[in-house]
Amino acid sequence: TDAIRGRAGGDGETGYNAGLHVWRVTWPHDFRGTHPVVGVATKDCHLTEPGYRRIVGSTTNSWGWCLKSLKVYHDSRKYRHGVPYPRDIDEKLKVPENFYMILDMDRGTLAFQIVNGN
Repeated sequence: TDAIRGRAGGDGETGYNAGLHVWRVTWPHDFRGTHPVVGVATKDCHLTEPGYRRIVGSTTNSWGWCLKSLKVYHDSRKYRHGVPYPRDIDEKLKVPENFYMILDMDRGTLAFQIVNGN
């Protein structure tokens, strides 16, 4: 399993420590694989793992949302089975190819938004 890391912050190295940050994520259904997770991590999060498993959200250094199981993950020792997200989930919900990831460093939250006609 592999993950990718984008660069954050003005210099591409320091990351974010304040402010509101929004990304439009485009991830086609045909390319999502068995564990399609999107999220954020510190620079200490590893990017490879043998076998098929979630990387983002599996440690204390990362937080992720699995687009297949519709659960959020952080520190798999404590939350091995994830937490349903969104909480008022419709069993028919299918995450579209385009959605938004919203990181609020001032509040310490990570959220995702699906917009019709995105």
